[in-house]
Amino acid sequence: MRVASKITAFAALLSLGATAAACRRATAHESPAPAPSSGSGLASGDSGADTAIDAAPRADVAPSTSCPPLALETSWIGADEGGPELPTIDDPQKTLAPFYARWAEVERGTAKKPLRIAVYGDSNLTMDGLTALLRRAFQKRYGDAGHGFVALAKPWGWYHHHDVVHGFYEPMWKAYATTTAPAMDNHMGFSGIAAESLQGGALTWVATAEGDAPIGKTASHFGVYFLKRPQAGTFEIRLDGKVVKEVDTRSSAAKPELGYEAITAEDGPHKVAFMARTGGVRLLGATLEREPKGPDGKPHPSVTVDSFGVGSLNAWALARLDTSVNREMLTHRDHDLVMFLVGTNMYALEKHHEWMGRVMRHLRAAKPGLPVLFLAPPDITLGNHGKKTDPRIHKVAEQLHDIAKEHGAAFWDFHAAMGGDLSIVAFRDKKWAQADLIHFTDDGSFVMGRRVLTALHRGLEGAVHDAPSLGCENEKRPNP
Repeated sequence: MRVASKITAFAALLSLGATAAACRRATAHESPAPAPSSGSGLASGDSGADTAIDAAPRADVAPSTSCPPLALETSWIGADEGGPELPTIDDPQKTLAPFYARWAEVERGTAKKPLRIAVYGDSNLTMDGLTALLRRAFQKRYGDAGHGFVALAKPWGWYHHHDVVHGFYEPMWKAYATTTAPAMDNHMGFSGIAAESLQGGALTWVATAEGDAPIGKTASHFGVYFLKRPQAGTFEIRLDGKVVKEVDTRSSAAKPELGYEAITAEDGPHKVAFMARTGGVRLLGATLEREPKGPDGKPHPSVTVDSFGVGSLNAWALARLDTSVNREMLTHRDHDLVMFLVGTNMYALEKHHEWMGRVMRHLRAAKPGLPVLFLAPPDITLGNHGKKTDPRIHKVAEQLHDIAKEHGAAFWDFHAAMGGDLSIVAFRDKKWAQADLIHFTDDGSFVMGRRVLTALHRGLEGAVHDAPSLGCENEKRPNP
């Protein structure tokens, strides 16, 4: 079966049963994700119950013949930890309008499919800290939609995602990363990380979360992306230890193609393993998802957050990725917003416009008008003595701001949201950053994730102010 037909079938499955709900006024209905405890990497105060989070009931249901102005509230985001006044998102061309419209649909309960967010980042995102905060907050408000995307290789020992279990038997796989161990053909998928089997019996797996994880404990839809090419091999998909599918990744096509397979199961705890039967199987990542239910028992699309963290990621490493297969992946995943938190490793100042321009054209070819948000790089210092902020960071921030303007994207000053120059020193003193004055701790990542979420929500508030009926069933949505 061609990948297009499988993608269509899976998309139809995800949207099955999603019915138009009456437009509703948004009110407080779900407590925010608890504040993280120091060093735990998990939100504290959660009961750890085995039941998945579904969409909470909403008050003041409007008559079916009307759609009142959307009333927003912010208590679910949580309070900031004494930070600076947050900058607003710079979006003069209103390029984020389609994203806000989709978000409003989720808020009202009129969405027909999940709201999908992707975040690209360097080593500060390889442990899923900032994106874990976003995922937890969104899903505790709108319902647990599953972890989303996770790579099937671990190029670095510290690579880790929250609220999901993932691993692979390292000696039997070649782990590719677009930065530190790139594949010669640059086919590493849209996350920039891929796993290729070296022999039969190579095993990699993903599973629902365990223990006190606040989300991610159940899933029902699983997908795997892989590369199809002439000199490839076969692999098995195993659900909870049982082989449910055998996949042949060989292709007679002249160029590599995208392959995709999906399986479904009863919503619950599951482990999905992929075992190569031969060498030459290249896996580009997997997804775990579920359909949360609304108070009426019907599907209530929520939010997924895909975390694409790659150690040492920069503009060149993004631009080098293959475009043909990745374009199919991006079209299939159908993100509503893509964010970039890069810059720490961007040194080729004279090339950034060219390389990021290539990345933007690639994204927009996959989805015309895709909302994109560039974040300024985090604060770092010259050396690890904490005496002066590296002036290169300011230059890179200016370049990213200019690139955003040039390509019709939005920009947010992440550096200012930290507190500006030498804020990384203050983060270290609060144990929000490591001693190297470069990398956040989990707690620091959660702090900045909440600030990013606050800025996005303020953008939504502005969009609703301009169009109070945003998200209504008959409201004309801005075209992406």
